[in-house]
Amino acid sequence: MKAGRPLRVDLARRGDPPGGDWERLDPLAAGRVQILPVCGDAVVQAQAAVQELQRLAAMLASDWDWSRCAVIAREWRYLEPVRACCEHAGVPARVAGEAVPRFWRLRETQALLAWLRKRGTDLIESAALAAWRKEQERKGQAPNPWIDLLADAIDDHDAETGRTDTRRAHFEEWLAEWGRDARRRQRGLLLLTAHRAKGLEFDHVVVLDGGWDRDDDGEDADAPRRLRYVAMTRARRTLALTCFEGNGCRRDTLPAGPAVLRRTPFDPPPRPAALEYHHRRLALSDIDLGFAGRRDAGHPVHHSIAALAPG
Repeated sequence: MKAGRPLRVDLARRGDPPGGDWERLDPLAAGRVQILPVCGDAVVQAQAAVQELQRLAAMLASDWDWSRCAVIAREWRYLEPVRACCEHAGVPARVAGEAVPRFWRLRETQALLAWLRKRGTDLIESAALAAWRKEQERKGQAPNPWIDLLADAIDDHDAETGRTDTRRAHFEEWLAEWGRDARRRQRGLLLLTAHRAKGLEFDHVVVLDGGWDRDDDGEDADAPRRLRYVAMTRARRTLALTCFEGNGCRRDTLPAGPAVLRRTPFDPPPRPAALEYHHRRLALSDIDLGFAGRRDAGHPVHHSIAALAPG
């Protein structure tokens, strides 16, 4: 609540149960805020967060949308193992602030356009787009998020046109506009810090423990508490807070009560090596294009680029 602004109550919700729809949908939490105790490190905490969201996703099945979910932390380092867990579990995830490639310049987008131009016809049939999509999925040796993005575009185009034939020029113009909008949309579970979460809202939020007792330079003693409040109030439907057992589970921030469910300590599944990976997206500034040219003639050059590297 901002200073000087009155607190308004949505009277249309006065007949709803205290836990909202999730009081009925979730027999375990019944719409309450959940405390998820963690006996372990940041990787175990990440496993607990992702598993809880997967539990909720299983209840909604086809109605679940990962783009309406977020995991919020005080510091970036607690989000890195969450991303590794998502990668391992096949959960789509994106780190806030991560640059999204220009849709039109993607190799996959240009491949689709080149294929359309080689067909020798000015009309594009819905069946032809579906066939191209299936062929790309058949050829793929690994999950390709950009092919998945183009598949979403084809589905949206079908929905807008009713699967009618479209002129190629019109489709290309539509695809360019769709791509500009896609870059601005959240895709998958969003991983972000509490500072970046200000002003945003999500249906389902998990707030990670760690770093909340740290005061930044120039901050007053209550600043971390206010920031944690910001993180918790980003949730519209469900909220879960992980907590390291040694920290007392932040009882000073969220006291016990009928609206709070403290779960039993999380029992982590076997820990694969993939959960130790750190993800780094390389930019052109990280690549030394002139390295080979500075080597002596005949001197062997060994290249090693790891997309996922432990440690």
